[in-house]
Amino acid sequence: MLVDGALRAVAMQRLSLDAATIDHVLDFLGPLDPHDGLRFWAAAAAAGWAGTRVGDFLRECADGPRADVADAATSSLQGEYRTYSPL
Repeated sequence: MLVDGALRAVAMQRLSLDAATIDHVLDFLGPLDPHDGLRFWAAAAAAGWAGTRVGDFLRECADGPRADVADAATSSLQGEYRTYSPL
């Protein structure tokens, strides 16, 4: 729940993260199942993140099984933040 709240805050505040922090986030999310809901807020927040790993993560999410995560990832791949309801 802590990670979900942190990622949600990063997405809603459209915060930029440094490369090391992005790597830690992606290291944490990488082994999770593609159906895991934690991917949604990371995909939504990643519109403002840079790096090859970010692009790979977003493409993986965009091709994944969850429509909400795929939608957020597609927007982030285009560098667009969207407004999401926190609930």
